[in-house]
Amino acid sequence: MRLASGVPRTKEFPVTDISRVGTDAGKPHPARVYDWLLGGKDNYAVDQKVGEALPEETRGNAVRNRAFMHRAVAWLAKNGVDQFLDIGSGHPHRTQPARVARVP
Repeated sequence: MRLASGVPRTKEFPVTDISRVGTDAGKPHPARVYDWLLGGKDNYAVDQKVGEALPEETRGNAVRNRAFMHRAVAWLAKNGVDQFLDIGSGHPHRTQPARVARVP
């Protein structure tokens, strides 16, 4: 098999069994817990339970983290940076970096 560039592929990679991929609503997930901490709607009771188990004084960290990201992206965009890579565990949120970067 060859890559799109025409270079022969030297190693075969297993294909993911898509039937095994899914959402386990009975097991908490960091992205959904973070969503709950942000006041989002894309989480389950098990995620809320984990969020509620966090120390009271740390629950606002997700909101503070998001606010810092907004300030940093806005500053970078204002100063000419026009490409951003958002890496992390999280669901799409109304305040994604790409939306913040578009604000003049």
